[in-house]
Amino acid sequence: MIDTEDAVMGSSPSSPVPSDSPVTWHVIIWVILCLAINSMAQPSSKICGLSSLCRIYLATSPIIIFADAMSAFVRIPITSIFLRISPKKASQLVVMSRLENEFNGINNQSQEGPGRTWPRWLFFVMGPLPAAIKLASFSGIPWTKTWGMMFAASFVIVELISLPSRTGSHGVSTPGLLDPTVMHNSDQELHSKFDSLTQNLDVLDKTLFSLAFLAHLCLLTWAVEVLWLKGVDKAVELGLAGFLIELVRAIVLTLLVISTFLSFILGLAWLGLWCVGWLPQQERSKRLLATLLKAGALILVVSAFLPDGKSVQEVENTKPAIPPPPSWLRQGKTMAISWYFLAAIYSVFFLLLVRICRRWPIVSRALLIECRDKDHSGGRQQDESPGDVKAWPFDPLLWVLLCFFLTNLAVCVLWYAFMYDSTDTINPSWTDVFGK
Repeated sequence: MIDTEDAVMGSSPSSPVPSDSPVTWHVIIWVILCLAINSMAQPSSKICGLSSLCRIYLATSPIIIFADAMSAFVRIPITSIFLRISPKKASQLVVMSRLENEFNGINNQSQEGPGRTWPRWLFFVMGPLPAAIKLASFSGIPWTKTWGMMFAASFVIVELISLPSRTGSHGVSTPGLLDPTVMHNSDQELHSKFDSLTQNLDVLDKTLFSLAFLAHLCLLTWAVEVLWLKGVDKAVELGLAGFLIELVRAIVLTLLVISTFLSFILGLAWLGLWCVGWLPQQERSKRLLATLLKAGALILVVSAFLPDGKSVQEVENTKPAIPPPPSWLRQGKTMAISWYFLAAIYSVFFLLLVRICRRWPIVSRALLIECRDKDHSGGRQQDESPGDVKAWPFDPLLWVLLCFFLTNLAVCVLWYAFMYDSTDTINPSWTDVFGK
């Protein structure tokens, strides 16, 4: 009987049981980018008191975007208590204060929140919400879940704050939102009350933004240093470090040799012109160039006397005449090299973008870095001086924020591609309904 049951059970086809799998870095990148893009595209005007022009690139930081949501949320109880109005009316005043037009308290009118609500929520339900659920189900990645939940929570908080301004009546002036007992005060007292409230809330915005930006900058600096050291170790393992050093050495020596010949020729020409008295005053720039080239020749001569060609064992056995620098100084020198490379990359990017945007102004508009006639954060006209930002084909501040966005994107992808370890992480099988 047992054999018959075993035969019957063995003859039935067995369906594969889905099992949990580790969380791969490809899935994390997809989830984080989905949540970040959703926050970047949210039309909620100012971010921590800054212009909405800065929002799309600053929103790539989960800490900054969450600080903006907390700033908007804290404004509601403060405004409600200070002006003795309901939270719904306070939220309408908060939405008015976050708009691009300057908020002067008394003369503003309530408006509908920016953007259409239902398409944005539909896109959120179809895209970022499943990504957030999938991220919340992962195990073993607490920091990644924290960054992702900051993106999702900030979106929901800002949308809920803007909801009363969409459901309430529009075109209501600020006095219409205030309590009747407050309206008994004179206009001067009302202006004074609003000015005091606005100043306190501006201080709150600046404080939250400063703390969030500093925290993000510290994390970004640490991540860049870790990635740089990881890349250096990888280059040493693959034998690329020696090749790169020799390549850089060859390039530097070639430039120094060229500078030596140029400085020699220019120096002789300068000496001859100086002797015959034909050296004009406008040639000072060329003399300065000759001096710099002679300095390059001096560096070449000095480098020729540097120790070279010794093996590692010989260098270790040789007792240096000067004590070596402390270990923390050597580590600082190694870390500083990464920032030299980044500075060079940013400089080349800036110069190329200047030439491109001057030739094709549409590029600056496409990158959202074009110059504006007015400063949206304060409504001040820009000066017409030669050193003004109008001399550039784009706004330098927005260019810095563009670099901020590109750096965040590059560090995020490189970190999860090379530093992320999927060991001891769990991706539940039921989340496959949202995509593998």
